[in-house]
Amino acid sequence: MILSIIKKVRVKDIGNYNSYKNNYRATNKDLVLFKTIFNIAINFKGLKKENPLKLIKKFPETKGKYRPINGYEHRIILKNSTIIKKAIILILRHTGARPIEVFNLEWNHLNQYKNEIHIDWEISKNNYSRIIPVKPFLIKWLKKNLDISSHKVIEFNKESFRLWLSKLTKKWSFYDLTMYDYRRNFIRYQANRNMPLPKLALMTGHRSYEMLARYYGHFVLRNRGLI
Repeated sequence: MILSIIKKVRVKDIGNYNSYKNNYRATNKDLVLFKTIFNIAINFKGLKKENPLKLIKKFPETKGKYRPINGYEHRIILKNSTIIKKAIILILRHTGARPIEVFNLEWNHLNQYKNEIHIDWEISKNNYSRIIPVKPFLIKWLKKNLDISSHKVIEFNKESFRLWLSKLTKKWSFYDLTMYDYRRNFIRYQANRNMPLPKLALMTGHRSYEMLARYYGHFVLRNRGLI
């Protein structure tokens, strides 16, 4: 009974507001930890007692979304974009950054000399910094076409952009395409070209290869036995 209450309370304990959609998974991981602790205690004391966690069901978890972005879809989106919206799409496509990170980038996070974008710990979902190498054209294009005197690179409302993209994709019948699909597309692109998974995980801010596989399942990760 107490464990069931803990489960219900834990799933509502959002913590980082950027990660609320993953709370089922976080709760399931905690249940596994509790089960391990109970097993250690039972074995240590030599108790003939069944682990109570066996009776607690886990929450269902998604197996990941597979939604590749076709070249013609990307070109049509760019063609119908203003400069600022085009900038958002280009950053999403070429960095694999989370949307919340893209909209909080500051100009000092961009290193044109090294062609790198620094995702600062303060805007990262996992609260630690990382470096994303980018193609030489990207930072040059951003500085040429956007207002570099502003504080943020993207001076545009995230929700407004989301609604615009939703309307545009419905107009062109691009089913179920969201900003986050650009992140998934980036990871599939890199993994399918045999980028080492440790490097890919560091670039995208994932703490495990399993997480890469669960969210961005594709043939390379499946063949490596990660999903």
